[in-house]
Amino acid sequence: MTYGFKLKLNWTSGNFDVADPQRTSQGDAYYCGFFRTAGPYGNSNTADPNVVQGSPIYELWPAPTSGRTFYARFIQDGWDLVNPTDTQPAMIPDDVIMNRVYGWYAYPFCMANTANFPTMKGQNWLGLIQVAKQQYAQSLRDAKRNDDAQALMSVWNRGHGLRGGTGQGIPFPIDANYISSHLLNF
Repeated sequence: MTYGFKLKLNWTSGNFDVADPQRTSQGDAYYCGFFRTAGPYGNSNTADPNVVQGSPIYELWPAPTSGRTFYARFIQDGWDLVNPTDTQPAMIPDDVIMNRVYGWYAYPFCMANTANFPTMKGQNWLGLIQVAKQQYAQSLRDAKRNDDAQALMSVWNRGHGLRGGTGQGIPFPIDANYISSHLLNF
């Protein structure tokens, strides 16, 4: 965070074995590599109480020589929501889910089955579907805006100059000081 560098991911201990087999390199860690999956027992044949079995363990390289706090952001692909006790994340309001259900599933089902269920006759199902879809779009925009207010996760497209050193010829690596002291048009 001090220098504005991101850890380079998608490395393994095998990559580090080739570059530095005895792990003598020290300094600020710039690489994060997969080490192993936590098993029920570590090297000392005792269970590690700090690591959940089956979770991945990573290695930083070069070996950090000073205490640093590394902030991590990650994106989860989604939730299954298959058990009755499962709940959606707090950043997704109930009206987003309910309007999606009404507009795409519940109201079309009711419209298609008015002959089978007499209580469903006489409703303007097309109007309800349109309203539910409009409310879904609005509530989804609101949820995205609120989520970005908590942690902005903008996706940078190719050619903007801050990814891979292409675009406007910005030299890499650059740090936060460079970005804040130069006018970057992207």
